[in-house]
Amino acid sequence: YVILLDPGHGIDTEGKESPLWNDGSQLKEWIFNRAIAKKIIDILNEKSISFKLIVPEDEDVPLRERADRANSFQEEIKKPCLYISIHGNAADSPKARGFEVFTSPRQTVSDVCATIMFRIMEAEKLFKMRACYQDGDPDKEAKFVILQKTKMAAILTENGFFTNEAECKKMLAESFQNKIAEVHVKAIEKIIKKSIDFLVKIYY
Repeated sequence: YVILLDPGHGIDTEGKESPLWNDGSQLKEWIFNRAIAKKIIDILNEKSISFKLIVPEDEDVPLRERADRANSFQEEIKKPCLYISIHGNAADSPKARGFEVFTSPRQTVSDVCATIMFRIMEAEKLFKMRACYQDGDPDKEAKFVILQKTKMAAILTENGFFTNEAECKKMLAESFQNKIAEVHVKAIEKIIKKSIDFLVKIYY
């Protein structure tokens, strides 16, 4: 069982940064995403959980190429994988804040994984939780390429709004980033424990 990590947008993706705040601080999403991914990797290594960093580059990698990399890797290793794409969020309103987790439309095993991630993040009280219960579970559904073209369970986490000054300041703090990473790994551990039999039935 292998965790595939995708640290979202790259250095050359325009507009993925917070305003420059009065204290001179600014969050660049590509740096934030990679910091969270690196912290997740450090914990996975400590716990001997298998993983692969799908996008090791700092540069942006086209969405379809990311999906192709993940699909080729799973085909090569012949094991169930879980794809996690890590992001910071943005909105026109500076008041928007909170955590979201996305899956592709319709009910799949990804929804099971997303619900586990949502509930563990909710229990940690790091964010306001932004849910959509239209289909009975808290994940939001979107036709994102990375969720539709990957041939494995895939979720995308939005870990706070960097357009909200108060939340952005928290997101810039390493101690807060550590907590975000720890929640991701807690969810990964529970997904492995609770969903492995279900996943194996789907993939084999």
